[in-house]
Amino acid sequence: MRDNPCMSAFVGFLQQLAGAIDATAFARMCQKLAYRGQYSADFAADGLRLHQRGSSFEGETADSLHLLTIEGCTLVADARIDGRDALRDRLRAAGRRLSPDASDHALILASYLAFDVACVTHMIGDYAFVIWDARQRRLFAARDPLGKRGLYTVQTADAFAFSTDLRALRGLPGIVDDLDLRYIGDFLMLGEGFWIDRTQT
Repeated sequence: MRDNPCMSAFVGFLQQLAGAIDATAFARMCQKLAYRGQYSADFAADGLRLHQRGSSFEGETADSLHLLTIEGCTLVADARIDGRDALRDRLRAAGRRLSPDASDHALILASYLAFDVACVTHMIGDYAFVIWDARQRRLFAARDPLGKRGLYTVQTADAFAFSTDLRALRGLPGIVDDLDLRYIGDFLMLGEGFWIDRTQT
């Protein structure tokens, strides 16, 4: 397992109605991630907007923190992938070769291109990611089974938004940020764990 102290973040939305989220509103959402680091990257296509933000630590490059596009598929992620050698072996058997120092982003996207949505059955580690597959006009999102890396989503009447940082979504027009007393009660009584209802925040 590699030591990866970086916790990058991303935010994005998919518009279902034109003008649902304007550029100013999305800029405010992105600004909420500024504390995550100096490196950022953006992507826009087909009503989809993505923003990735992170910091570079020893042994990492800025490229490993930015969004990545390969063969019409674009990825944003907050991830640490373990079992890298075994995963590279599976990818090699599927016809995809990656260097030993391939970034976590590259491993995730190569896994998706090799195994489609079943890619998550081949990965271990802490991860949350979203892939825009322009070939199929499909948005695919996943996080690790234990939820070590958060992935928050919200569906409004005219857009679907998502982020690894709840603060970014609180900037979305029309989102109410009242406290959920039931969730707080469950958390105080039961603590953090798989028994917490992950559909609530």
